[in-house]
Amino acid sequence: MSQPNPTNLSNTTIPQTFLLNQALHNASPVTPTRQPAVSDSSSPPQPSVQPSYEPPLDNPQLPPYTQAARRREDTPFDNGPTRHSSPSLGFSPPRGSSPGGNSDHTTLPTNSGSPAASATQTSGRVRVSQKNQPFGRVHGAMRGTLEWNVPRRRAKEPYETSRELRTKTFKERMERILQRCEEVANVTGCWLYISSQMATSNHGFVHFASDALVRDADQRMNDLHAFHSNMHTALSRATVRDVAAVEMENAELKDKLEKQEQKMDKILSLLSTSGVDLSRL
Repeated sequence: MSQPNPTNLSNTTIPQTFLLNQALHNASPVTPTRQPAVSDSSSPPQPSVQPSYEPPLDNPQLPPYTQAARRREDTPFDNGPTRHSSPSLGFSPPRGSSPGGNSDHTTLPTNSGSPAASATQTSGRVRVSQKNQPFGRVHGAMRGTLEWNVPRRRAKEPYETSRELRTKTFKERMERILQRCEEVANVTGCWLYISSQMATSNHGFVHFASDALVRDADQRMNDLHAFHSNMHTALSRATVRDVAAVEMENAELKDKLEKQEQKMDKILSLLSTSGVDLSRL
């Protein structure tokens, strides 16, 4: 009796139970069994490689929900943040620095079209020189009998009307002037003498004489000092007399004005009592 050939299955009908079992077998992953490593003293131990079973995504034999689950597992956004071996710090070098090394300065961006940038670029200290004198020249600077052209470093300040502020400004600025005078005299060894006085001051006049002038002038230094002392005293007395005369004149004018106002009041009262209509006057 002849037996069927197992290799020829074209005419053999496969049961439906066999196809269902085959589909379930393909859907469930196969867990491999770990074989115990055989120790060999002659060779170093080798790491064991565990095979993994990954069914294809588009397997027509898998159920639809199984294929969708496999696609979600392969999507990095559903599995959380992706980790890289070399994380990026997100650092970019500053603008103007060389990429090959550190830069000592950073070039800042400028906006030449903005008004603030234009004001910053054009604003600054005015350069003052003998040819460029935007604030004029110092009045009273002389070299012998000739005028010395010294440009001003800043605009001329107005006269201060307050006596208290004038006295305070005089003290503060004269101290700085005397400090500068001493510096110039020590550095150059020049003959330097300066004197000043406020017109309404009750103190002695301010003066400075350099060491070289005191040493070389000898007795003539006393004459110079006496001359300046007499000059400031005379000016102060004349100023006091002028101030007293002006105050007396103002008092006399004030008295005359008050007397005229009193006479005018009497005239107006007489006219009102006599029945004269003052609105027509």
